[in-house]
Amino acid sequence: MDSAAMARGRGAALLVLSVLFIASVTLVPGRGGKPEVDLACILCGEYGGPDLVLNVILFMPFGIALGRRGVRPLVALGLALAVSGTVEAVQYVLPGRSSTLRDVLTNALGGGLGAVIVHQLPRWVAPGPRTIRLLWGAVIASLTAVAATGWLLRPAPPAGPYYAQWVPHPEHLAPWTGAVRAAAIDGDAVPAGLVRDAEALRAAIAAGRPVRVMLLEGAATRHLAGIFQLTDARTHEVLLVGAIGDELEFRSRRRAAMFRLKAPDVRFPGALSGRQGAPLTVSLRGDLLDGVCLEQGADVRCAPLPAAGSTWALFLSMPDRVLPRRILEFLTFLTLAFPVGLFAGSAPARHAWAAVTAAAFGVTGIAVASSLAWPSWWEALGFVAGLAVARTLHRRLRRAAGCPAPSAG
Repeated sequence: MDSAAMARGRGAALLVLSVLFIASVTLVPGRGGKPEVDLACILCGEYGGPDLVLNVILFMPFGIALGRRGVRPLVALGLALAVSGTVEAVQYVLPGRSSTLRDVLTNALGGGLGAVIVHQLPRWVAPGPRTIRLLWGAVIASLTAVAATGWLLRPAPPAGPYYAQWVPHPEHLAPWTGAVRAAAIDGDAVPAGLVRDAEALRAAIAAGRPVRVMLLEGAATRHLAGIFQLTDARTHEVLLVGAIGDELEFRSRRRAAMFRLKAPDVRFPGALSGRQGAPLTVSLRGDLLDGVCLEQGADVRCAPLPAAGSTWALFLSMPDRVLPRRILEFLTFLTLAFPVGLFAGSAPARHAWAAVTAAAFGVTGIAVASSLAWPSWWEALGFVAGLAVARTLHRRLRRAAGCPAPSAG
């Protein structure tokens, strides 16, 4: 079999795999009742930002596969539009799923972008002034991503009024069979209902003052259940103390919410015994970027600071039992390093070494300056892996294009 036939075969296999991947993500019934349709929805929903980004990424492999088959970007965009429209139509009859115009448009954009990458990548990695600009642009993008992560994770409780809820049960939380006996923030009691001094409570939350809850334990749940919650006038979450299995979860509003992005939660495994009706008092103090600590009597446990590679948490809510955070942080650093390594291969040696060094040390410095944790060995390994994967792809592209090696000047 000649190389062209092998390339076509790989392209066909990638196309089939991308379609199967899309089906596995989009055509599975979700939690909730009957399906919803909202054709006007573009940035709707509390976490509309991640939906926009993830819908684009979901169809990019499909576009890349089409591009490898020689399909032009505009045609790939049209095909992605047709596939996405079919998926949304099927989702209309699946419980717990929603059909939106946003999904169709962003899926189509992802398919078109994937094909654009395939068609333009050989030009992007060809030696010349363009590659140097792309290289330093990739460095700036990687540093900006880490700096933005630290900034977005800063506390940002909204203005009042606030409403306190004991054992809340909105649609996104599972029912809990326990009971709350008392709740306080910074020593001030917070009964259920409208909070009287919302401004003082807002300042206490922003400063990471202790949140104390006296409760009677409920049965363990498979999904997150609410114990104590604060919401604003639009019923958006300001603070939550919840339970899932034997874990206690704590989260509060971050700047990320302004862009409809998510933020990491803090979980303490084993904090709940699972004995229904057992009395328990928990006190959570501190802020996400200063370290959240759980006090249960004389026992004090503190959660680690968010990692330098916590960018993924702005888009995904992924429990450790599904995919460990270390793996996600590894993949985040791999993603940050990949474009730097790809363009460094075609840049002059002095630019390549300077850019890789600036990216490696810059990411570390910005993470520490942003109150994120020092990059771990997993993250450092992800950075190196990103450079290695990019270098391998670069060599294949250069061989295919018959490009000369970059100069050392």
